[in-house]
Amino acid sequence: MSDWSLIGVRFALYFALAALFGLSAFSLYGLRAHERGDALALRPWLVGSAILSLLLSIGWLVLMASSMAGTSLWPIDQEAIGGLLTGSAIGAAWKLRMVALIVAAFAAMFAARRSL
Repeated sequence: MSDWSLIGVRFALYFALAALFGLSAFSLYGLRAHERGDALALRPWLVGSAILSLLLSIGWLVLMASSMAGTSLWPIDQEAIGGLLTGSAIGAAWKLRMVALIVAAFAAMFAARRSL
């Protein structure tokens, strides 16, 4: 495993998070009140970017733990991941990000069911 894979996953994660934020902000602030019904067309993109962000976050955590422990990527070092999640600020931020992404994915999935 090289540092380039960690950088690549991190860059893809930032891109997916930026897409999620940007599409959400555009549908709220870029459209007028009568145009917001058309924003539901963005729903698959919002759900997709939230799910992609969840998957990339998990991949980044595995890459970071293996990089910090100095082990290979496979088999996954569960002790290193556990230590990263419970004993560092990175782990606390990662858990908060995962909760926020799950909430965002569910909000995007069920947004079509409410009236605008």
